Amino acid sequence: MTRTSVGGTAGRLERSLHSLTEAYETRSSWIASRYPGHKFVVWAATLHNTRNLHELTFDEDAESPWEGLSLQDYYRDKRVMGDYLWEELGEDMYSLGFTAFEGAYRTGAPEPGQLEPPSAGSLEDLLASAGLDVAIVDFRSPAAGGECLREALMSRPLGYREMTATWNAVLDGMMFTRVMIPATLVEGDTQ
Repeated sequence: MTRTSVGGTAGRLERSLHSLTEAYETRSSWIASRYPGHKFVVWAATLHNTRNLHELTFDEDAESPWEGLSLQDYYRDKRVMGDYLWEELGEDMYSLGFTAFEGAYRTGAPEPGQLEPPSAGSLEDLLASAGLDVAIVDFRSPAAGGECLREALMSRPLGYREMTATWNAVLDGMMFTRVMIPATLVEGDTQ
């Protein structure tokens, strides 16, 4: 993994994320105020739809792409669109994150990254062990027997790095696919 200094690329990335968060929140808030009582979907990377990122905990040795800044420090004070919309909409919104057990993902790099096997006992491990290929896990209102979903649980919805959280404080649910298939460029597309 390439590491960058906090002031360089990471600083530009942080300013870009702040601008994107502000744009998402402003547009989503406008739609909600213009169409009260209607449902709408905001499709975004899981990070943007989360709230309470300070609830995440990482292993001490979790690799960070930012030199001199741990993942724990990076997420400690970060506020994203989900935080602002939750303040405005509360339980009228439902944030769904995405995760997978195996396969590959693409982050803009020329070659897809391969998912590492998840840790035993993680959300991904439990769902795959149950024989599920696709599932939506409801953290907000778990079914009978699902009380453990309101306890600290390891998962990897952000950049496929393992983290632990009481997920109902961060997301309302999680979409699980056993096999992640990376996005592919359309022939002739330059982006």
